[in-house]
Amino acid sequence: MEQEHQLKSLLTEQQFEDAENKEFMLAQARACANGYALATEGIAVVSDFQNNECHIYSGRFGQTIMDFPEYMVDHTSAFENTVFSHANEEELIQRHILELRFFNFIKELPINEKTNFSASCIISFYRTGSNETIKILHTTRYFSCSNGGSVILGLCTYSPYFGSHNKQDGIIVNLVTGETVRRNVYEACDRKILSR
Repeated sequence: MEQEHQLKSLLTEQQFEDAENKEFMLAQARACANGYALATEGIAVVSDFQNNECHIYSGRFGQTIMDFPEYMVDHTSAFENTVFSHANEEELIQRHILELRFFNFIKELPINEKTNFSASCIISFYRTGSNETIKILHTTRYFSCSNGGSVILGLCTYSPYFGSHNKQDGIIVNLVTGETVRRNVYEACDRKILSR
């Protein structure tokens, strides 16, 4: 998948500066992810882009639907490939495209505003051992950025979605103001993603 490879390269090959409080930021992000999984029974993933690893916390939903343990760490990838393996492939591509747009949208913002936004979309996930799908609300947020602007930690969450319609386009939301970024604003980032 071209989009997945491009996204992984963009995030893990950034110019990282040494952050003196990196361990504290990681511990804080992991505590938030664990709290999310406990409070919602969903799945929360902390992606450490600098160290190229991820921490996956799973509530009862993830444990039941995908046979995940309460906690697992993948030291080989900042991306939750075990979670992605349950997703509908076409919808997963659209999710990766949304995150490419999101990353390029965030890149243009002042450092103090980069963590104010999230991107969300609906993805169909397959139950382990079944062709039955479940709609999942997936949200991506960049949890911490360095003083130089590189994204150090990401937080992705997954929970059941009970909307009445079958399809929802991805959105980007300012988490501080609650305002939705107009689609034409973040789609303008496509010229940084796609060649002619």
